[in-house]
Amino acid sequence: VYRLSEVENILQHAESPYREFFAIQYLHCRRPGEVLLLESSDVRLEDDLVWYHILKQQRGEDNREYVKLRSDEERELLKELTHGEGGKLFDVTLNEVREELRRVQQEHSLPKLKLKDFRHTRVSHLKAAGWSDVKIRDEYTKHKHLSTLQDKYMSYVPEKITEGNLWRVIPGETKGSDSSPEAKAGIADVVEEYGL
Repeated sequence: VYRLSEVENILQHAESPYREFFAIQYLHCRRPGEVLLLESSDVRLEDDLVWYHILKQQRGEDNREYVKLRSDEERELLKELTHGEGGKLFDVTLNEVREELRRVQQEHSLPKLKLKDFRHTRVSHLKAAGWSDVKIRDEYTKHKHLSTLQDKYMSYVPEKITEGNLWRVIPGETKGSDSSPEAKAGIADVVEEYGL
């Protein structure tokens, strides 16, 4: 699994819309394909819910599971994404998402984990922050059997993680924003020039 600082590093250096993809995948403990299937109608900000399509391959069933939104930053991130074309939140392919993850890993000397490891990482971070197995299952992974969660998803996290740490990874900057020193200086010049 990734350390919390490594997740932050990925989200800081990934390009948009991949940064938002990784953030949602990590925060909601979702499989990559579930995030790709998201449409604007699945995001119910008024109810603080995001509905995911879960394909049960063994039976060919299409089930839906929801994740409850927990922070204002999370809501803002999703609010911006609900304006995609054709109803899809992400107009990218799984291969493009993987390529972006590999690029960030290579350029920033991060562990070469797979895309699905964001889910495993988040579960391990929730556990390290003191969440019970039952709460993780009920609110995020929705596993039918608790033993599946305990056997496959829990990894030792060699760092102290608090409840507050779980949400600080959300990217502070979104599409089209620029908080570089030059941009801030330009804003300050406009404010001073017009007496704002």
